[in-house]
Amino acid sequence: DGELTAGVRAHAEEQHRKQVNATAPEGKTGAIVERNERGTTAYAAFLQESLRFGDLEVSPGIRLERIDNTRDNELTGADGDASLDKWLPSLGFTYTVSDRVELFGGVHQGFAPPRTEDLIDNSGFETDVSPEESVNAELGLRLRPGDETTIELAAFRNDFDNQIAVGSIAGGSTPLAEGEALYEGLEVALHASREDFFGAGWTPVLQVAWTWLPTADIEGEFVRVDTGAPIAGAEEGNRLPYAPEHLLTASAGLRMPGGVDVQLELVVVDEQY
Repeated sequence: DGELTAGVRAHAEEQHRKQVNATAPEGKTGAIVERNERGTTAYAAFLQESLRFGDLEVSPGIRLERIDNTRDNELTGADGDASLDKWLPSLGFTYTVSDRVELFGGVHQGFAPPRTEDLIDNSGFETDVSPEESVNAELGLRLRPGDETTIELAAFRNDFDNQIAVGSIAGGSTPLAEGEALYEGLEVALHASREDFFGAGWTPVLQVAWTWLPTADIEGEFVRVDTGAPIAGAEEGNRLPYAPEHLLTASAGLRMPGGVDVQLELVVVDEQY
């Protein structure tokens, strides 16, 4: 047995940017230091085949991305454009062990294009910024110990050949940088409820999602896109910033008749550089 899925997508957006530097804190007029028109159009097409062999389902797929960017500096008349094409393969599987246990996994190529303002500078010149590219893999288990309880566990590995890092304006500089990075970890999700547990249609609900990220390492030195100079502190072996080791979201709630839900949520973000 098999099932073929195909799709296309077209997306367009425009930015109209104007920056006026006033001479007083509440000033409404002043020097126009930026007036930009930026545009992005993106097209995608994909094919995925799901092949079933008894309890095993295998799903190979392929996706094509096409992205066109334009930037027009209306203060100077300078303009520029840039285009990017990318083929993205994927392969996934699920194996039904029993009515309550399912094994799943997959590997696919990750991709994210650079932003228009990073790819084309204010003079209309195209900057040599590579897209983000990674190989992402996961292996997991879905469990249904009860009719109203599900547990999902998944180990993941995201290996970036190239990751883009935007510098901090608050830090005093904004160098755009890129380099190699590796993320490895484990995700656990729990959902439990009990229909009409309190009677009269009242149902308690518990949800927990935990991510453990022991590995978030710089695998290759991050360097500035404009000059190729190394970024201070971004040496191989260091942990990446904004990558907490633990993330937890837990909620307990009550579904009541009439479509009313009451919920209390706890969000925990571990220390991060």
